[in-house]
Amino acid sequence: MALNGDALGLALLNAMDSYVAGLAEPKEENYNREAAFKELGKAIVSYIIANATVTSNVTVTSVSGVTTGPGVSGPGTGTATGTIS
Repeated sequence: MALNGDALGLALLNAMDSYVAGLAEPKEENYNREAAFKELGKAIVSYIIANATVTSNVTVTSVSGVTTGPGVSGPGTGTATGTIS
C-alpha cells in the first residue's frame, strides 16, 4: 500500500490511545510527554517501513566486457525497487 495521510493519522491515534490506556491511574499524573512522543515516533517509523515503496530509475551509461555477436548491449534503462528499513 502507498503512504496515506489518513492511514498514518489513524496509526498515530491508535499509538496514542494505546499509550494512554497503558498508563496507571490517575492517568493525568502518570502521563509523560517525552514517552508519548516516543510512541508517536515509533508509530511513524513502523508505518513507513510497512507501507512505503522505493522506486528508482537506473541508467546504464556504458557496458564493458561484452562478447561481440548478436544481441543488444548498453546503454539501457531499468527499474529497481527496494524496501525501507
